[in-house]
Amino acid sequence: MPRFPKSTHKPGNRRLNASVSRKHPQAWKPEAECLGFQKAVKMSKIVHYVFNTYKRKPILVPEIAADLEQLFTSICEERGFKLLCQNILIEHVHILIEKKETESNEYIMQMIKGVSARRIFKKYDTNRFVFRKLWGRSYRAEAIEGESHLQRIRQYIKNQKIDGVDKRITSIGNRGI
Repeated sequence: MPRFPKSTHKPGNRRLNASVSRKHPQAWKPEAECLGFQKAVKMSKIVHYVFNTYKRKPILVPEIAADLEQLFTSICEERGFKLLCQNILIEHVHILIEKKETESNEYIMQMIKGVSARRIFKKYDTNRFVFRKLWGRSYRAEAIEGESHLQRIRQYIKNQKIDGVDKRITSIGNRGI
């Protein structure tokens, strides 16, 4: 006596064949039903990214920084990310992005850093032997967990500059160094 009933598959019915398991024809259920969900829910994740210029060279002058702010905004709109907050300092960048759970940090950084570097080098002609790269290879990504954490990070990003100047530079100036 067979352990499971035979499949009700008919040779011409391909749709039925795709949805029925050969070993357990009666046990197949859609994945959403197995998990107890009525619909698939798309989740988003907020991440704080920090990345540096190549060899931390201080090349993000105000003119380039203004162009980069517009570039980051347009790249995020094109790729479907939501740019929540950004601050561009003389040699590093802080960005707060809301992304889909399925998108990896590597993909986000590849898009942000790669596309922005190509567009900046296209707009500003440089000696490629002096400025061979715009961004360094590394980055830092921190997942934001909760509304209070989000507000602290937004405040942190906004407070990186005091009156439009990097706060690290103004703190050095105040010490008399």
